[in-house]
Amino acid sequence: CSSWYVKSNLELAKTLKLEVENAKSQGVRKLETIPFIRDALKTRLKMIVPYRNTWPQAMAILALPQNLPESFSNLLKLTDDIWFYAEDRSVDFNWYTKRLSLAAVYAATETYMIQDKSPDLQDTWTFLDNRLENVQRFAAAKRSCGQTRDFLKEASVGFFIMGRNILGLNSRNN
Repeated sequence: CSSWYVKSNLELAKTLKLEVENAKSQGVRKLETIPFIRDALKTRLKMIVPYRNTWPQAMAILALPQNLPESFSNLLKLTDDIWFYAEDRSVDFNWYTKRLSLAAVYAATETYMIQDKSPDLQDTWTFLDNRLENVQRFAAAKRSCGQTRDFLKEASVGFFIMGRNILGLNSRNN
């Protein structure tokens, strides 16, 4: 199982590299991140389709305690490759959250896919789109909270200084 996973990850990385190189050779500065990530996840998930009937057993083997460290490492390598070719160059805490979020989306979609009975896995691709949208909304909410926090911090400092000035406690007056 693990060797197939590694091989599939390498195959995806080659595909993503070619896609980015082709886009750049056609004058595209940067591919759109979310569609690129969606296509990368879909490509990787489609590699499982020929094994869909036995994939639950493979997932069970990968989840055994002795296999878990390597399985998790393979999943993180997959998400790291996708973010790398999506040209994410985060060096802060976002580096971790992006990869873990993508790993959660992949794992959830993989689990959904092995149970999907819809034609051409349409329900799986809708599920994937919905999970990516959830992650985007969460990221936007996180940014919004950060902006609100910064605004409140600046406003508090401003009100404190204004109050100090009104009370005549301005340090220049002493």
